Amino acid sequence: MLHSPGLARMSLPPYDFEEMFVQLGWEGIQRHYGKHSSVIRRWMRMCAPNLKDRRAAYVQRGKQPMLTIVSKPEPIECSIDPELLRAAAHHLRIPRNGGWVVFVGPQGDWRVGSRSMTGEQLLAMARNKGFIHG
Repeated sequence: MLHSPGLARMSLPPYDFEEMFVQLGWEGIQRHYGKHSSVIRRWMRMCAPNLKDRRAAYVQRGKQPMLTIVSKPEPIECSIDPELLRAAAHHLRIPRNGGWVVFVGPQGDWRVGSRSMTGEQLLAMARNKGFIHG
């Protein structure tokens, strides 16, 4: 039996290809999967012939005005001295203590890595990591 080298490299589209194409579009999908345009075109033919129409409808929906009014969130009150919290945040940023990305969120909450926490929780975490100031 003869072996065709082109058939061995032919890959099937990922399970979420259709959904990702609708959300990301042509250029976004190429960056997302890191594949050549010929592979993307083949996947489009294999999946559904109406992907471009679904993408156009998705983009059109995104251009419609928002119907919900978003109110500004209430800031979080904290009874701990802000200087103490800054020192605790700095302690958590030091590599030997975890090297965390720490910053104040839009509501006055503290973001440590991907978690949102109050000032009290930030201080407790810093004390767990050896913070002894205050």
